[in-house]
Amino acid sequence: MDHPPHEFGAAVRRRRLDIGLSLAQLAGKVHYSRGHLSKIETGKRIPSPQLASLIDTALKAGGEIAGLLDNDTDGDDLDCYCDLPIDQGEAAIGNVDLPPDLAGATAVHGDAIAIAFEHSLVQVRKLGQTTSPGAIFPILDGSLRSLRALLNNTSGPGRPRLLMVAARYAEYFGWMKQEGGSDAEALAWTVRAVRLSKDSGNPDMHAYSLVRQALIRLYRGDGPGTVGLALQAQADQQIPARILGLAALREGQGHALNRDYERFRDAMTRAAELLKAPGREPTDALYGSYTVGDPAKTAEGWSLYHLGRPADGAAILAQELPRLPRYAARSYGRYAARCALQFVVCGELDRACVIVEELLPRITDVVSATILSDLRELSRQLARRREDRRVRGLLPDLTAAIHHQSSMIGATANE
Repeated sequence: MDHPPHEFGAAVRRRRLDIGLSLAQLAGKVHYSRGHLSKIETGKRIPSPQLASLIDTALKAGGEIAGLLDNDTDGDDLDCYCDLPIDQGEAAIGNVDLPPDLAGATAVHGDAIAIAFEHSLVQVRKLGQTTSPGAIFPILDGSLRSLRALLNNTSGPGRPRLLMVAARYAEYFGWMKQEGGSDAEALAWTVRAVRLSKDSGNPDMHAYSLVRQALIRLYRGDGPGTVGLALQAQADQQIPARILGLAALREGQGHALNRDYERFRDAMTRAAELLKAPGREPTDALYGSYTVGDPAKTAEGWSLYHLGRPADGAAILAQELPRLPRYAARSYGRYAARCALQFVVCGELDRACVIVEELLPRITDVVSATILSDLRELSRQLARRREDRRVRGLLPDLTAAIHHQSSMIGATANE
């Protein structure tokens, strides 16, 4: 560890008091008990990197507190689930009894049931492309509770696969929480996914959780944090090529935030090669987005804005946008907003306005904190060019869309 536990704990306590937050309030934000956090503040416990990130987010420390912890350290906070106001691990998914006939069948047909849940998750993810995260929460909650019931009645070779399916549901729950504007809850659900994955004997989710955490850092504008987490995810070269490829993407995007073009290019080249490799399992596709035809190319177009090459970035995204499935409104909104933003910056206002005019109706029912961030930047850039007649006509609709997204995110956060 780079810093002794008492230094980390002291920094947490100073920051918490500086912003006027009680220990109980912090516990509520990160979903860990007050007693557990008290031990961290006094240096009696060492938090895991996941909990350090949760605390950093809750205290709005901008990575300074999380940076005090060596991310290679395995904290013991995964052993304290009994202290949590919301359960984690297998306990995260409730307790439901099964009908006797189904309960008896699970021991024999565990794999078949797991496959059914995997296919169901694909459909839920499609629904998540077109609607509010709040509409997905009850579906995911119900599925996780059903999986809990099945796990209570399943042993033998079928059980690990069911645990891994539950981990993937929990990870997607975290993604929807992030889209709903709650980074802390997103990280909490990612921690749950890691625990479930460990219980299944599959280490892949731990690496993917680092990729997810890197994405959260990316959207917070933390380049060094994004790169650091992405490099950790690539430490084990035995994990699936798709996860390694997604980690390389995050690394490249972090380098773009750091304005390091050479490292960005190297990471993107590695990502493209890895993402072309066939998966070990058909369900490897459940990691990351499946709506984007060329993830490396799309991420490159998204990132060139940070590298001061908006014309190149806009050209790539304009080519990739038509390849997205029509139902993929969430993915379309994210990349179309960034494409329009880059066209504005490089002076192609007509092309930007065409994209925005198509974009706004398509995201009416989609709630996304990540899309909202780019819409706000897009609005700021367009407002500087309001002398253009078409821009003036578009700004009220864009402002209305931003207000709608903001209010919906606020409502989702309370669900």
